Amino acid sequence: MSRTARRYDQFCPVADALDIVGERWALLVVRELLLGPKRFVDLEAGLPGAGTNTLTTRLNELERGGVIVRRRLPPPSATMVYELTEWGRGLEPIVYAIARWAAPRLGSQQPRYPIRATWLGVALTAFYRREAAKALSAVVEITMPTGALTLDFHRGALTVRETTAERATLRITASEDDMLALFGAAPPGHRRKPRLKTEGDTALIDRLVAIFPLGGGEAQRPETP
Repeated sequence: MSRTARRYDQFCPVADALDIVGERWALLVVRELLLGPKRFVDLEAGLPGAGTNTLTTRLNELERGGVIVRRRLPPPSATMVYELTEWGRGLEPIVYAIARWAAPRLGSQQPRYPIRATWLGVALTAFYRREAAKALSAVVEITMPTGALTLDFHRGALTVRETTAERATLRITASEDDMLALFGAAPPGHRRKPRLKTEGDTALIDRLVAIFPLGGGEAQRPETP
């Protein structure tokens, strides 16, 4: 198996894993692909600061390492996309565990780049409380400036996809910051009552707050038109 240029060269599975995904941006490429395949331009948008050359290098390394694969979508799209291999998807619970481990630090951070729809989708999956969604069957669409998420609940199981929903039990249109405020994850000094535009079963909103306890912050009751 090919590895990145710089190697730990140790007979240790942790070191061997870091030979493949330990370079800067590598795990964030994985994060970007957790919700589905993406074009190069979409990966660039989701990885601000990476740079085209660096991103190209990481994609090539991850492809050689068996973590991702390139494929061309069928006509009429015929677009080249990147997606995780079956082995690459084994990183999914690891990425979610890292997200939960580091979440308490976010309240004191002042990042240059604000949250995007993909990042929120990954966070929702990482903090999903299955027991709070027991017996729930519903489709929730969340539309934000940087993209749309479809949350498909089916008897305790959750699928999050980065797309709009053909049919939805509840549709929410809001900014990314308003969604963070709804889930109690807005940083101190930025907490406000979220402003949401909703369509459908608004009783689901309180259920969503209980299902996704992001960061352990104080959730806010939304303002809805």
